[in-house]
Amino acid sequence: DVLADVIETDRQAGLAPPGADADAIATALLDLNDRTMERLVRAPDGFDWDRHVEAVVHVWITSIYGRTA
Repeated sequence: DVLADVIETDRQAGLAPPGADADAIATALLDLNDRTMERLVRAPDGFDWDRHVEAVVHVWITSIYGRTA
């Protein structure tokens, strides 16, 4: 609920564009975090965490704000 509220607040403030249901986006993004944490536990040696985290952050930012910066 907190993340969905942030998305809606940023939309109303003109910081984020209108889009898919905020609750659905929040759920999907939190599922992405959950899967990322699972990967952390199961990742093979040498897994490129910097690249992975960069991609996860990109998905978060573009999902909410429609842009990368």
